[in-house]
Parts: sequence; structure tokens; C-alpha cells
Amino acid sequence: MISVPGGARRLLVGNAADPVIEALQAACERAVGIEMEAVAEITPMLWEKFVMLCAFAGATALMRAGIGAILADPEARTFLEQLRDEGLAVAVTSGHPIPDEHQRRFMTLWESLPPEARSSMANDLACGKPLELEWLSGRMHALGMSLGVPTPAHTAVYRGLHLYARPSIRKSTE
Repeated sequence: MISVPGGARRLLVGNAADPVIEALQAACERAVGIEMEAVAEITPMLWEKFVMLCAFAGATALMRAGIGAILADPEARTFLEQLRDEGLAVAVTSGHPIPDEHQRRFMTLWESLPPEARSSMANDLACGKPLELEWLSGRMHALGMSLGVPTPAHTAVYRGLHLYARPSIRKSTE
């Protein structure tokens, strides 16, 4: 049985010709409320999600605010856009440019979210749980360094939240 109690109900998977993927797709077709799409090449979609998630998570966690407040404030919105643009530059330099029409979806998606929506990293920060910082803005910062792409906004997120990334470190700093 496949159950999705909350969150996204759309699966996007690569390697469409794999028999395991075909079996999963058949199971999803029998399930209620789960949509699955198998694609031949998943890498471009992973980069798109990575750039979008890094910006959203970084902004909502560092600013400790919902997306509505961030989009409503000119300075906060500019920071979110800077996070997005840095991610796009890293994607291009990595050989994975994101098409313009896909980039426009970022803001459309963020604007469609409930104003109080925050990333799981922002929620984890508020609850004192470990953060995904190393794999999000930390990874964008590291990629920028290795590729020679400036990422000052992601670096600010990474450095600003680094002490809070692991609860054991945070407790020793309080």
C-alpha cells in the first residue's frame, strides 16, 4: 500500500524504462491522489528543484519568516531573488542551465503558497532539530567556491545558520 499523508502528491522519477520504475508507476496508477511521471532524464529537474529549494529554505530559515512576509517586504524579496539568481548561476556554470520559462515558475510557486509557508529547514530551526544546511545553502556555497561563482547570499545563509545546524553544537554555544 502507498500512502501520502501530507505534502507533495506528485512523484517525478528518472529512468522511465527501468522495470522497477514501471512497477512503481503501475502502483501509483492504482493509488488514490498520487500522480507519478517517469522521465528519461531527471538531472535538469533535480537542478531546478535544488535551486528553488535552496532559495526558499535559505530565506525562510535565515529570516525566520513565512514566504508571504518575505515576498511583501522589498529587502527580503530582493534577498530571496538573489538566492535564486546565485543558484541559477551555479547551475549554468555546472553545465545545467535552467530554461527561462522554468525560472519564471519559481516566483509563481512561491506566490501561490500560503503566506505562512516555511521550509522544513525553517521549521527544524524553530524546533531545535538538525538542519539540512550542508546540503542546501552550504552545498550552493561550496559549489560556488569550487566553480568560481560568487554566492554571497548563500554564503550568508550558510554562515548565519552554521551554529544552529546541529543541536549539539548549538547547545555548546548558548
